[in-house]
Amino acid sequence: MTDASAGQHFPCGSCGAPAMQYDASVGAMRCPYCNHTQAVAQQAQPQAAPQPQAPEAQQGQAPAQPAPQGPPGPGGAVERRLEEGIAQERSGAGGAGFGTATRSMRCQTCGATVAFSDAAIATKCDFCGSQHVLEQQSQRNVIRPESLVPFAVNDQIAKQKFQEWLGSGFFRPS
Repeated sequence: MTDASAGQHFPCGSCGAPAMQYDASVGAMRCPYCNHTQAVAQQAQPQAAPQPQAPEAQQGQAPAQPAPQGPPGPGGAVERRLEEGIAQERSGAGGAGFGTATRSMRCQTCGATVAFSDAAIATKCDFCGSQHVLEQQSQRNVIRPESLVPFAVNDQIAKQKFQEWLGSGFFRPS
C-alpha cells in the first residue's frame, strides 16, 4: 500500500481540517468538511540553466536559431524540447527516477502495471482493485516530471463525457 503521509498536506484555512482536496470543477482546493475553497498556491519556478553556445557561434559563425519554447502554462509549466530532455537524461543532469526506490507489479486480472514503494510487501491494483499481483522487473531509469498540470474536469463530467463517447460510435462497445 502507499504511504499517504509522505505527500503534501494542505490544511483548511476556515475550519482547520488536516487535508483539503483539489476540486477540478472550480480549479481550487476544497475542504471536504466545511466546503471552504481556496486557491492553489503557486510554487516558485526554477531558474533555467544558461544554454551553452553552439560550436559555430564560438568560431565566429552566426549562431543557430534557438528552438522556440511555449509560454508558461497553468501553474508555470514550461514545454521543453524532447532533444533537451534526452540530452539531460544521458548526461545524468536531468531528474531521473521516481525520487524513491520503487518496484513494479503486473496485475493478473487486468494486466496493468502498478508501481509502489520498495518497502511495501503487498499492494492492490489501482485499476481493478485486485489483490493478485506478480512482481516484475522495474524500469528504474524513468524521466521525473518537473511540473504537473492539474485536471480541468471533475470526475462526474469525465464519466459523463466518456459515457457519451461510448454511446456515439458504431465500433465502440455499448
